[in-house]
Amino acid sequence: ASGLVGDEGSIKNEDLQRLVLLHRGVRNLVDRKEVGKHGGPYEFNVRDLLKLRDVLQGNIFSLRSHLELNETIKSSREVKQAFVNDTARIAALRTASELVYSKRFVSLQDQATIMALIGKTFPFPSSSADSVVRDV
Repeated sequence: ASGLVGDEGSIKNEDLQRLVLLHRGVRNLVDRKEVGKHGGPYEFNVRDLLKLRDVLQGNIFSLRSHLELNETIKSSREVKQAFVNDTARIAALRTASELVYSKRFVSLQDQATIMALIGKTFPFPSSSADSVVRDV
């Protein structure tokens, strides 16, 4: 995963810890039958974390480039770069998590429940970032 963890604007070690917590949270919701009553079976294991890695590797840098070009971000170069890096990182984490976890469920309610968990696990740096990423 060269270039994915540790570089400026890339995934941080704390993000990896939160990904594992998210994985456990989804698995617990399924085990408690709070989601996944329709469709399935829904089994979550280490392969899901590997899928997350693959999706992130393929998308984080292009997402950051898109945000750098987005004219809705107006601030000094240093603040803008930090904002772009953080926003792109969080957007990539959320998008990859949605693909691997929430989109797997048949029920839209289950998807919404998982997406809410993802949003709590990976909040954007500011409320304005949410609107920027929706435009991606």
